[in-house]
Amino acid sequence: MKFPTVDELKNFIIEKGCFERDENMRILHSIFIPCYKTFNQLSRYFNFNKKKVLDLGCGYGEFLINFDESSSGIDVQDRLLKFAGSLGLSVTRLNVEENLDLAEKFDVVFAGQLLDHLVAPHKLLVESRQVLKDEGYLIACVDNIDFLLSRRVSEQHLYGFNLKSLKVLLQRSGFDIVKLFTLTSNKPKIVETVINASPVLLSRSMLLYAIAAKDLTYKYPERRFSWFSPSWLPKELE
Repeated sequence: MKFPTVDELKNFIIEKGCFERDENMRILHSIFIPCYKTFNQLSRYFNFNKKKVLDLGCGYGEFLINFDESSSGIDVQDRLLKFAGSLGLSVTRLNVEENLDLAEKFDVVFAGQLLDHLVAPHKLLVESRQVLKDEGYLIACVDNIDFLLSRRVSEQHLYGFNLKSLKVLLQRSGFDIVKLFTLTSNKPKIVETVINASPVLLSRSMLLYAIAAKDLTYKYPERRFSWFSPSWLPKELE
């Protein structure tokens, strides 16, 4: 589903959304339009064209609506899934904290501002790797606790990530980092370019984005004791 202009997106959401018009409008302006702009920025760093995407924690479908029609989303909140379904999006009720047991394989797993909310983000990333095609990619976004204006970890977050901890998590979950960057809104493009060219500035940015490829040679860096390994860990990774 592609929307070349914001006006086309507006008309679609208002007409197809399953709630009252005023609520559709609220969701449109507070969620869909900002994510539409973010998606267009993100597309400068990764070509989503014809990619089958699994959107983890897809919410109202604010990102899913911009991906290829072969894409799917999962979430646990019925209200959000009802709205996404009314837009014709392929969504399933599934808690990402449980086993990500899916028969399909995807080109991309998308986790937008999700990992910092989870009890076991490493578990989800290991399972995400298993639902990716061999040439697949993970695209993730987290809040940065080293952001210059940040004073504390949000009460909704169980983890606080910075540039270094995000790198370690991705690498030890079986991914090769392709690019780490940030997106800036309401600022000239040159500002974003300068920040992403400087590791120091990037490490202090508000949001951290990662594009990471599936590592086909991945093994845990050291042997795990059998009594220390969780039941969900695949045997080949012990």
